[in-house]
Amino acid sequence: MPMITKNKKQFGLYKAPSENPKEYRGKSTDVKPIEGVPNGSVFWEFDKGNVYAFDAETSTWILQ
Repeated sequence: MPMITKNKKQFGLYKAPSENPKEYRGKSTDVKPIEGVPNGSVFWEFDKGNVYAFDAETSTWILQ
């Protein structure tokens, strides 16, 4: 009998790899992206140390 191999891809709570959260970095004065940003992505402001998480439902960056 031939061996059968199944490839299982696990992406946690996300449906596809393209929806996995991303990390962005920039200055506090930079315009934060909102187009095509996956839910839960993080923006690090390296000049002030603030960290924001993206809420795709409202298309807003939320200070953490």
